[in-house]
Amino acid sequence: MYYLSKCYRVCPDGTYPNNYECNNCHHDCKKCDKSEENNYSNCKSCKSPDKYLKFGNCVYIDECINGFYNDESDNSIRICKCD
Repeated sequence: MYYLSKCYRVCPDGTYPNNYECNNCHHDCKKCDKSEENNYSNCKSCKSPDKYLKFGNCVYIDECINGFYNDESDNSIRICKCD
């Protein structure tokens, strides 16, 4: 995989593989499957520790809203999941 004129075995954080190149995720994503220009619903984790991953989007909230709960099974990411 190539990214910024360097060769990688695995694409670095903030990028995703696409035809032997690493393309940028949305700026909020630490990891993603792919990125869309105006749709960043493919985030798998968020760059900011203050944001929650909700339906693939990194959102800035203090806590999950009614009907959702904070899944703390993986301490490296904050996820709001449906009840």
